[in-house]
Formats: sequence, C-alpha cells, structure tokens
Amino acid sequence: MKKTILTIVAVLLIVGLGGWYLAGEANAAEPGDLLYPVDLATESVERFFTFDEVASAELEEDILDERIDELEALTEAETVDEDLVLEATDNVIAQKDRVQTRLEDETGDAAGDLEQVRNRYEEQIEEHLQIMEQVQTKVEGDETQLKVQEAVDAYEESKADSTNGSDNSNSSNGNSSSGNGNK
Repeated sequence: MKKTILTIVAVLLIVGLGGWYLAGEANAAEPGDLLYPVDLATESVERFFTFDEVASAELEEDILDERIDELEALTEAETVDEDLVLEATDNVIAQKDRVQTRLEDETGDAAGDLEQVRNRYEEQIEEHLQIMEQVQTKVEGDETQLKVQEAVDAYEESKADSTNGSDNSNSSNGNSSSGNGNK
C-alpha cells in the first residue's frame, strides 16, 4: 500500500514537473513551431483561472505583447514565411480585440485599477504600431502587406478610440479643457 502511494506521488510529481517545463518551453514558441499550440492552450488555461478583472486585463495585455514579439521575430528571420506572418498578424488582431473587450467590460469596483491598465494599453498601442510598420517593410506578398495594414488600421482605430475615450471621460467628469466650468 505504501509503495503504491509513493509510486502515484512520484508519477504525479514527474507529470506535474514535466507539464510545467513543457509550458515554459512552449511560451517561447512562435507560429509554425511544434509547441505553439501548447503555448496557446496554456494561455487559455491561464485565462480560465484568472478571476480578477484587473489581473485578467493585465494577462491579456501580456499575451498581446507576446503576439507582437512573435510577429516581429518571424520577420527577423533570413527568409520570411509569409503564411506564418499572416497567421501571426491574425493572432495579433484577435488578441488586441480581447484586450479591448477586457478594458470595456468593467464593473464599479475595478474601474480605478483598470484605468492604470488602460494607460499601459495606450503606451502599448504606440510601441506596437512602430513594430508593425517595421514588419510591413519586411514582407513582400500583397496578401501579407494587406493583412499587416489591416492590423495597423485596427491599432490606429484603437488609438483614436482611446484618445476619444479619455476626452469623453474628462468632459463627463466636468473637467473640460476649454475652461474651468464656471459660467
């Protein structure tokens, strides 16, 4: 009996450590790598177990940074695989949409903390736009050029929305930049 329990514990420990190691290795995977689906699955598990609104928004932003890094890495190779760049660009657009959804789905308790996350997102938009414009200069296919331009346009729209959202929240709080509110 004691030997059976020790065997089960040993197997669980090996499987757990192996899974943890695999997830860590998969995190460095890029589209086209064998472990890339494991990376995506690990992120889905992280999403499932992240219950806090702010932590969830921060997780989505971190994943967005990872998607941008993957896109950038794909275009730094000697030969650029246009199909992988298309896939990575689709992943960037989908992840950007997830971030925006998280930032829009706020409840009263987390509104103040989410403001910091929104500010970080606005900074990310600028950085990501620069990277995507660099990517656009490195790809040659028309379809890939159009897909990257679609991502740039989506980011430009996000940038405009976040700027307008900031202006609207200031004016709705009575903080108008055109005067001190006295009539």
